Formats: sequence, C-alpha cells, structure tokens
Amino acid sequence: MDDGYCNYDIVEVLDEGLEYKVLALEPVLFSNEDVGKTTFFRAAESRHPDCDDEDRSEVIFSIPKSKMLRFSHQIPASRVTKEIGGDTSELFELDSRELP
Repeated sequence: MDDGYCNYDIVEVLDEGLEYKVLALEPVLFSNEDVGKTTFFRAAESRHPDCDDEDRSEVIFSIPKSKMLRFSHQIPASRVTKEIGGDTSELFELDSRELP
C-alpha cells in the first residue's frame, strides 16, 4: 500500500446513531507477514492529508446517514493481539482479498 495515496478509508463503525461515528484505521506492516493473504490494521494516529473532507485529519469522525453511500461494502475482520516493537497491540485482521 502506498502511504501517500488515499483512494479509500478503512474504518471501524463505533456508533450508528443519527450519524455514523467511525474510527479511521491504518495498515500495519510486518516483515514476516505472508503477503497477499492477511492484512492488519490498527487505530490510526492521523489521517493522510489527501483524505481531506469536512472532518479534516481527525481519526474519530462522523458520517451523516445521508452520506451512507461512502460505505462501499463491509469487510469481515477479526480482532487480534500482536506484538509490535515489544508492545502488545490490538489489531484488526482482514483478508486482503476483501479489500477494494
């Protein structure tokens, strides 16, 4: 994945009230990862500037129900715990064949 190009956002839906409250996710790369099978994502620290919309760079933002079409499809994901740089992190494991 090219970190300098944002053609889609992967998000976790946190709340489905009057608006969708979502958390932006970012990819995590492992040197020993089986490329092409599994992709890991974690809560983003920031959003890329090219992803500029009304929410700017906030990682937790709202999407009005009127803009529901921003959700192209659901991607099956599992929560997993992995060690990254000596720290344990909660990640989302996605099948890369399900990504746009």
